[in-house]
Order: sequence, then structure tokens, then C-alpha cells
Amino acid sequence: MEDDLTLSAGICFELDCSGYLTIPAYNCKKAIHLIQNDPIDLVILDVNLPDEPTGNLDSKTSDNVVALLHMTSQKSIRPLL
Repeated sequence: MEDDLTLSAGICFELDCSGYLTIPAYNCKKAIHLIQNDPIDLVILDVNLPDEPTGNLDSKTSDNVVALLHMTSQKSIRPLL
């Protein structure tokens, strides 16, 4: 999940070219809907999304996600936990 459309498109493009199926979600609400309806192998997650703290995603989706990778373009962040 990445709310920057250009960055999201770039990440999806690179993964698609490597043979992975990507499903972009630009906010937590859409991502939670996608994850709760289908098992997901990997979620690449921007730590700063506009609609909800991304730390809440773990508890709402843990049964359907194999791995969760948090990323940011910020120089520093506060711990998520």
C-alpha cells in the first residue's frame, strides 16, 4: 500500500516484471477489504497512509497475510509498536 501513485506504480511495475501479481491499494480501507477477502503472500506497506494508522493493519488482517513489509521515504520514524 502506497498513497503516492507514482511510487506505487513503480513498485508494482518492477514486481510484475519479475513475475509477481500485484494489487495496489492506496489507503488502509481498500487494503483491509482486499486482504480480508483473499489470502495475500506479502503486503508492502507505507508507514504513513492518510486514512488510518498502519500499525492497526496487523490486528485486522493477520489471518490472511503471510508477510508484512513496512517502508517509508522519511529520514526517521517513530516505532510502530
